Amino acid sequence: MCGQCGLILEHLGPIGHLLRVTEGAMVHRGPDSTGFALYGEPTNDDQIIVRARAASGVDPDYSLASIVRDMKVIGASFTEEPGVTPGGSGGGTFFRFKVEFAGDPASLLAAIESSEGVSVHSMGRR
Repeated sequence: MCGQCGLILEHLGPIGHLLRVTEGAMVHRGPDSTGFALYGEPTNDDQIIVRARAASGVDPDYSLASIVRDMKVIGASFTEEPGVTPGGSGGGTFFRFKVEFAGDPASLLAAIESSEGVSVHSMGRR
């Protein structure tokens, strides 16, 4: 089953705590996946922020090199160095890319996910 919820805060507050409480209230909805999206100010028109994950057992250095190569082939240019974070107790590795890309977002998604064991978690301008 699917469940979604959202919070809109008019003032700064304990967003992390509130999201965890909200997530806990929805635990009965099933274990498919869980996540948070925090939106800030939009980036420029052609800049896209991508967050992806390489599964446990996948070589993160090889995946990163493959993703960077494939993104450059379709015309994406990096506006900052890719971020790499270990997945913690869940394993795997998380990547963060900030790129300028004026092409079809589906081709950017395909370029990233062509690396075995890599899946995109979010892609957008905010």
